[in-house]
Amino acid sequence: MELSDEITINASKDRVYAALNDPEILQQCIPGCEELIKHSDTELEAKVVLKVGPVKAKFSGDVQLDTSGAPDAFSLTGQGNGGAAGHAKGGADVTLTADGPDTTILRYEAKADIGGKLAQLLNDARTAVTVNSTAGQQVLWRGIPLKVFGRAVYAKPEFVSSQPLSEFFQNAARPDNKAYKDFRRYLLETSQLPGGFYSARGRRQLMRQVVDMMLGPDDPYQALDSGTA
Repeated sequence: MELSDEITINASKDRVYAALNDPEILQQCIPGCEELIKHSDTELEAKVVLKVGPVKAKFSGDVQLDTSGAPDAFSLTGQGNGGAAGHAKGGADVTLTADGPDTTILRYEAKADIGGKLAQLLNDARTAVTVNSTAGQQVLWRGIPLKVFGRAVYAKPEFVSSQPLSEFFQNAARPDNKAYKDFRRYLLETSQLPGGFYSARGRRQLMRQVVDMMLGPDDPYQALDSGTA
């Protein structure tokens, strides 16, 4: 799994770099991350909940930071184990470019590999059929043709096939990978919160934001449109 992006942040480069080295802020940037412990300037311990196929599993592992290019660039690598769900390893290269005194362009390239029996099912799949399982998100992330029966949040014409089942298995249409990644980012920004239920710290982080969202003047979609999300 590979991904890259470019993000404009309304803050100075030094401030962005400092934030990315703050464990609490960095934890919020990692989907599913319930705990991030900083042991040194270059060593972190992470606990992340991920879905691998139909199974949700907690991965625990170590993360190494290379800050030799700071504050213009840094990289991180890590690996973890999720028990029966498999194992994961990956890394990311991040560059920060000042675009004026209070604006920074963040660019990153990341790669992740998930191994184990369940992950191998999807890695080797040519097509997939679901009802409304969240495993469909993993299928689409891999760019695998998907047929959906039932109502699912990702059942959009750009992502899932409308072909009859017999035609789908013979000559399946592939999803629009770029459109799906844009859609996934939209979901993360409007309906997903960092935190979780498996640790006290995860619950505290989750509940703080849930309460803030419930008491906020705008719903998540309005906040995104107004730029206050």
